[in-house]
Amino acid sequence: MPIPSSSPGVYVQERAPPPRVIESLPTSITLFIGNTASGPREVAVKVSSLIDYRTAFGTAGDLDGSIAHYFANGGQVAWIIASPSRVGTAAFHAELSKCFDAGGPVDAIDRFQLLCVPGESDPATQAALQMQCASRRVFYIADCAADATAASLGRGPDPQLLGANASWSALYAPWVVAIDPASSVSRSFPPSAFVAGVCARIDAQRGVWKAAAGTEATVIGATGLAIPIDARVADAMNAAGIDALRALPNRSIVIWGARTLAGAGGDPDYRYVSVRRLMLFIETSIEAGLTWIVFEPNIETTWATLRASIAGLLDGLWRQGALSGVRSGQAWYVRCDTTTMTQADIEAGRLIVMVGVAPLRPAEFVVLRLCFMTAT
Repeated sequence: MPIPSSSPGVYVQERAPPPRVIESLPTSITLFIGNTASGPREVAVKVSSLIDYRTAFGTAGDLDGSIAHYFANGGQVAWIIASPSRVGTAAFHAELSKCFDAGGPVDAIDRFQLLCVPGESDPATQAALQMQCASRRVFYIADCAADATAASLGRGPDPQLLGANASWSALYAPWVVAIDPASSVSRSFPPSAFVAGVCARIDAQRGVWKAAAGTEATVIGATGLAIPIDARVADAMNAAGIDALRALPNRSIVIWGARTLAGAGGDPDYRYVSVRRLMLFIETSIEAGLTWIVFEPNIETTWATLRASIAGLLDGLWRQGALSGVRSGQAWYVRCDTTTMTQADIEAGRLIVMVGVAPLRPAEFVVLRLCFMTAT
């Protein structure tokens, strides 16, 4: 009721609580694990620039060049776990495993979405990293071997990488030739850090739902590729689920593949990197945005508030072009009511919400049908 201006007294005004807004989480904070010559060990260090990295770890070590190219290509924030051992050695693999142990340095990181271990190409180790990423709900950007050939890439990835966790990773090839910022000498670098930087750049410019591939996905700083990738080899790699880097006729080097390792016949729902990363973004944003609901009454008013919160996030994504459908009802749905939980669920304290979305998929194969008309 309005407050009278002439009669003193106590007046009660009821106000509806503000809507619960689910905030969008970051999409491209990257964890790097690799060799450094100095700096803190067995801890995760957060950096926001190459200067931050070198202040903590110096310019020596294998990781320096990869971090430089990550930030040059659009990376914004990275976590670093330094190893004194080099990639590919037994000591490094042991240290890498310890990073993911309970209470290890990875557990101390509040949030990251991408994982890079530049230069690591041992299939058994990569398969273990896939499993870690699946359990932690992050995406693994994997490197091919430094000595990969066009013939070996055309045969596809090692079978160990095509298991149940294949959709949590993508394999990129070949290695990238670029100037080493520490020595000013041209050499080959593993592609994963370049790709992570491009993902961050495309996410900022277009959104996580846009595949980090195509003519926009220029690899900044690349002067060449360790091996040439022509259309025939790229086609074979794509069919096998390996994402190629290619030099276009204008001499720019771009990412020319958008598939996860499930793209070679695995889970069709997660064939594409952009779909997996979009779904991860939606899942983690909803999870983080609904912590308020714990210990709330498990009743219709709570369910309605929850539905409205999730609907606000999904409708916003649809309006940005992240979901398919000409109407929002075709792009997503949210259910949380007696159709999603039984009385036994409610009595047990379980609140169950069902969310469905229609993600966009990249147009890999563009077919032009030309009709030639004769003059009459």
